[in-house]
Amino acid sequence: MRHTRITLACLLAAAATSQAQVKITGSVKSPLTISPPVVASMARSYEKIRLAAPDGQYRATVEASGSSLWALLDQAGVEKKTPDGFNRPIDLLVVVKGRHGHEAVFSIGELQMGLQGGRVLLADRLRLLIPHHHEEIPPLAEPDGWLEVGARAALTVPEGCASCHAEKKVPAVDVPRGVCLVAAGDPWPPRFVEDVVEVSVRQLGVTVPAHMKKGAVPGSTVALVRLDGSTVTLHPAALTALGQASFADATFGMGRGFHGHHTWSGVPLVRIVAANLPAATNLDRLWVLVTAADGYRTVLSGKELFAGTHDALLAANEDNQPLWERGPMRLVVPADFYVDRSVHSVQEIRLGTI
Repeated sequence: MRHTRITLACLLAAAATSQAQVKITGSVKSPLTISPPVVASMARSYEKIRLAAPDGQYRATVEASGSSLWALLDQAGVEKKTPDGFNRPIDLLVVVKGRHGHEAVFSIGELQMGLQGGRVLLADRLRLLIPHHHEEIPPLAEPDGWLEVGARAALTVPEGCASCHAEKKVPAVDVPRGVCLVAAGDPWPPRFVEDVVEVSVRQLGVTVPAHMKKGAVPGSTVALVRLDGSTVTLHPAALTALGQASFADATFGMGRGFHGHHTWSGVPLVRIVAANLPAATNLDRLWVLVTAADGYRTVLSGKELFAGTHDALLAANEDNQPLWERGPMRLVVPADFYVDRSVHSVQEIRLGTI
């Protein structure tokens, strides 16, 4: 079978004819349909990733090629549509939806500021990684194995894998269809959506409480609002029983640059949240909103909190000293390149689901 390498613009044109268009909607300046001119202006990235089926079982190992999800969102222009008492869009969620209803949830911060954010792609080209002792299986390996959207829609995979498997059964070779969302920086199982049709940027629908405003003096405790609306009071001293962690970094903000080198110590936020969730909570749909005394706030997705490689901290000490007037606790997000999701004077942690 002859396989021709095609430009990204041509691939997306083919995708359009097979109803593989992706729309960016919600809290953006310009709702966007991903079209050949849009993606032609974007840098192309390549990532290898092991994919899971919706039930968490292993599905396939592929190399994906496409555009950074954040770069596409930036092209649409992220902005809030409804006033909520906080003017920065770092408390928004991004929901990626597939044609058959499967969704993946991200915080805007992990895409824009996170160290792994650039590894979240909308991929229009995939190729299976074939074991090196495997005989070539046209069209999966001739000449380079790359399959664009249209080719995958019509793909019939021949037999040829049995020689590599002790049970001598030909396994199903499952090539995902359509434009795919791949999060290569996720631990197993990674966020993955096949045949993406929409990327929606969403506000949480939570207004900053009236008493949390510029100049407000922080109280000595933190309120945690559970999924059922009930509230528990967190006392910093009592939280030490959940275990302590520390983190040091040379901090750099998007607006003001270098903020100095600091060390923070406190309780991993995931332990506090886990202790206040019902057992059956779907963590993939969870969000955690952290708000300061002055109304500054940010959100984390359940996936980045519970399956992240760096624990977010609710810190009570900075540079081996209590936070004093900037207390009682401070959110620190080690997984971020920028420090902008570091919320000082934390007064409320609110849990919710989409």
